[in-house]
Amino acid sequence: MVERHRGVGFRVSQEEREEEPPVVADIERLAQLMLAEFKTTGDALASIKALTQSVIGGLHGNTDRLDELSRGLVSLAEGLGVQVVTKQIEMIRYQQALASGAGVRMYEPSPFTGHITAVTIHWPGGCNALVDIAVWHGTRPFCPAEGFLALNDATPTYEFNEPVKKDEEIWVNMANASAFTHTITVTVSVKEE
Repeated sequence: MVERHRGVGFRVSQEEREEEPPVVADIERLAQLMLAEFKTTGDALASIKALTQSVIGGLHGNTDRLDELSRGLVSLAEGLGVQVVTKQIEMIRYQQALASGAGVRMYEPSPFTGHITAVTIHWPGGCNALVDIAVWHGTRPFCPAEGFLALNDATPTYEFNEPVKKDEEIWVNMANASAFTHTITVTVSVKEE
């Protein structure tokens, strides 16, 4: 299964909350109040970042609210005299339940010309470094540069600045040498040029 998720250039993290985060429509009003408190743009932008992080938990997976948040932050930054250049980030998720002895190659075209910025791979417990993963684009391996990665009960993120062209194939090789079926997930983040 391959899924695509669009973002606005920041990582989404969720944490337990006792109360609901403020609604996106209130961000501009709250940010304006913060601007009145701070004397420097740097302090104000740091506070805006903290505010953004406080509401992200309620936005995960809701692209309309993410777009609204992005527009509010761009409007606010422009009000501070900061030139804003927006770039899209798309996360392509490759997921497969691999039976013992099975292998698969999954393809997806790059959504735009830009850079592959990160690859996150999840190996569940029990893989015992017997499930091999390699990520390529075009005719070139890059994660890793040669061979395969294989871990157990781990979800590392590897950062890159790997150039990629629009519609160039981004593909993942998966091979399971374990005696058990494992569901493997690989997420590739592509940032627009």
